[in-house]
Amino acid sequence: GPQGPVHPDELAGLEGATQLVTVTANRWDARIGTLVAWQKQGRSWRAARGPLTVRLGRNGMARPSQVVHQRSRTRAGMFTVDRALGVRPAPGGEVRYRQLDSGDRWPFDPQARSTYNVFQPRRPVRPTWRPTYEEVFWRNRPAFAYTLVLDHNLPQDVRRDQRRRLLFARTPAAVPGGSLLLHTGDRVGRHGWVSLPTAELRWLTRWARPRTQGTRFAVGTVDFLRNRL
Repeated sequence: GPQGPVHPDELAGLEGATQLVTVTANRWDARIGTLVAWQKQGRSWRAARGPLTVRLGRNGMARPSQVVHQRSRTRAGMFTVDRALGVRPAPGGEVRYRQLDSGDRWPFDPQARSTYNVFQPRRPVRPTWRPTYEEVFWRNRPAFAYTLVLDHNLPQDVRRDQRRRLLFARTPAAVPGGSLLLHTGDRVGRHGWVSLPTAELRWLTRWARPRTQGTRFAVGTVDFLRNRL
């Protein structure tokens, strides 16, 4: 129907959430998907935004059991929001937001476990990662006007290494488990991140209420989301 290919009532794993974003396609190899933002009022869900067309990974989506790193596939599953980043000023709302500058980068070198998926607020003196395995947001500003970082494969217990001037994780992310970001503009690199129009991602960043409404993101084929979550 007009409200999107899958309805929240068909999904498990929402655990009291009153906001849901579905990112769906009909096939695993689809490069284009559909996003709908849902709001629960009382017992019923309504579409608050969408359906919107979004870009998935260049090679489609990957089941939770598959390795996605460097395969240009979008990870399927149920996720929460970790934080927001963006070149543009903060749009407001509940999600913690960092306005990006030229120092900010995202290393994803599988040979440098302690800094894999650890957001870095400056260029370190001596990086642990190879230069071809970092996303320098400032070099591709149209793609990072706004960015939502989903809670997939993020490191825990992040500390500062004063000597190298970088952040590292005491509990690293799984290598090579990939990451899942929503960003603006065209596809970026080999990550399998999801991209959508700038105005829509700005709206989504303001709308999301992870603390008070438990915002969830359900990503995958329609059949997978109906049968597996």
